[in-house]
Amino acid sequence: MWKGTIMHELRNIPNFWRRVTQNKVPDHHAEKIRFGEDMFQYFLFLKPKTPIKKIIIYYHGGGWIFGRPEMFAYSATPFLEKGYAVFLPTHRRLATVDFKGMREDLTTAAPLIFNKIKEEGLSDLPIILGGMSSGAHLASHLFYDEVELKKAGFEEHPFDALMLFGAPLNLAKMSRTFVLRKLAGKRRGDLFKYASTFNFLPSKIRKPVFGIHGTKDGLARFKNNISFFEKLKSYQAELTKYVVLEKGTHMDAVSWAHTDGRLRHQLLDWIETIR
Repeated sequence: MWKGTIMHELRNIPNFWRRVTQNKVPDHHAEKIRFGEDMFQYFLFLKPKTPIKKIIIYYHGGGWIFGRPEMFAYSATPFLEKGYAVFLPTHRRLATVDFKGMREDLTTAAPLIFNKIKEEGLSDLPIILGGMSSGAHLASHLFYDEVELKKAGFEEHPFDALMLFGAPLNLAKMSRTFVLRKLAGKRRGDLFKYASTFNFLPSKIRKPVFGIHGTKDGLARFKNNISFFEKLKSYQAELTKYVVLEKGTHMDAVSWAHTDGRLRHQLLDWIETIR
C-alpha cells in the first residue's frame, strides 16, 4: 500500500496498538467520572503514585467514531512516568450526534475536570490540553472557542498550553468523505465553518502550541495541518513549535507513545518548559 493513503493507515493501526500495549504503565490510581447519561459521556483520571508535577488533558482519536479512554491509557505511559496526572475524556459519537453534540460534551466535561483538579489540590500546576487525530481536533476547538469557555464558566482562559498530533484543523483542506460530511455538514454551511479550528485564527489567545504531523498522513492531509500552523506562526512564532515528519504517516505522529526516541524527547522537553 502506498504511503499517504487511507488503506496504508488502516493497515498500520494494528501495529501501533500492538506496540503501544507493550508499554509498562507505571503504578497509578484510576477513576472514572461520568458527565452524562450516554455511555460515552465520561472521563478517566489517572493519578501517578509519585508527586504530581503537571496536568495533562488528552482527547483520544478514532475518527469521531471509535476509541475509548481505557485504550489510550497505554499512550499516557510517558506522562505518568514523568509524574504528570492525566485526564482522558471521551464524547458522544457520530452514530448519535454531529459536531454540535460533541461540542456540547466538551463544554460539559471541562468544568468537571477542573473541579476534580481543584478537589485533588492540583490547581496551581500547569495544565496542558492535547489530543491525537479527531481528539486533537476537539482539543483545539476547546482551546480556542472563547465563547464556549465562558459558557462553561471560565472567566479566564484555563489552559497553559496545547499539543496536537495528526490533527485535522483546517477542515476545508481535508478529503471529501462521508465521515466529514456527517460530522460538520455541507462545506459551505455554518457548522462546517464553525467546526474548523483554522477559522478561529488569528486569536487573542497567545499561549504555547506544539504540533506533530507527517507529510504522508493518509487520514488527516498534511496541507490541512500545515496551513493551520503557518497561520498560527504568522503572529506567535516564538510560542509555536511544529515538528514535520518527512514521509511520516498518521500513526507516526503519535509514535512517541511507544518509542523512547527523538520525538518523545522533543515532546517531553517542550512540556517541561510549560510553567
